Amino acid sequence: MNNEIWKDIKEYEGLYQVSNFGRVKSIAREYLYFNKLINKLTKRKVFEHFYSQYITKNGYVKVVIKK
Repeated sequence: MNNEIWKDIKEYEGLYQVSNFGRVKSIAREYLYFNKLINKLTKRKVFEHFYSQYITKNGYVKVVIKK
């Protein structure tokens, strides 16, 4: 049985979530961006993705996310 609970990350609502097990994932979404190659707005899809964690030299668990 999977009792994993997902919640939005503060200041990254709608982009990333963290679970009660400490896993981090991006949320599947679509957004518009200006494509300079074709000179118009186009849709871009972002699929759900789970991020790798690593331990820093100080012993902290770290995950890198960005807006």
